Amino acid sequence: AATPDGATEVVVKFASRYGKAAHRLLSDAKLAPKLHWCEPIIGGLFMVVMDHLEDGASIWRLRNSSRPKPVPEAVLRDVKRALKLLHENRFVFGDLRDTNVVSSKEQGFLVDFDWAGKEGEDRYPAALNENNKWHAEVRAHAVMSKAHDDYQFEQLEAQLK
Repeated sequence: AATPDGATEVVVKFASRYGKAAHRLLSDAKLAPKLHWCEPIIGGLFMVVMDHLEDGASIWRLRNSSRPKPVPEAVLRDVKRALKLLHENRFVFGDLRDTNVVSSKEQGFLVDFDWAGKEGEDRYPAALNENNKWHAEVRAHAVMSKAHDDYQFEQLEAQLK
C-alpha cells in the first residue's frame, strides 16, 4: 500500500490490541517505522498504518535465509536504545524476539507493538508460544515488566554472538 499521494510505501496491519503510544514514542525517535495512523475500527480491531522499511529484514530473516547475513552491530545498539527509551517512559515491549527486530540501512527498528503497554499495568496475552525462551515470570495474562524485556534482550544478544 502507499500513502494517498503515492509518495510513501506503507504497511497496513490489523491487531486486537496495539501499543500506539509506545510505537509513537519510538517512531519519533527513529527507532520504529513512522506511525501514520492507529485507531480501533469495526469489531474492536486496530488498523495500523506505518512506513514500510526499505530494504528491511528481520534479524530472524537475516540469519535464516539461504545466504545468511551478519546482523550489523548498530542494530543491537539501537534495540538497546529503544528499550531504554520505552522503560524511561514506563512502557514495556513484551515481545522482543528476532522476528520483531528489523535491520534497515545499518539501523535497528522495533516492529510489532501488539503487546507493548505500561509496565506493571498491561498483561501478556492468553496465548504464548511455549517454544520461546521467556523470563520465568512470563505466562498467560501475567503483568508485564521491564525485567522481562531486559531478559529477552539478553537472549537476543546471546543468539547473535
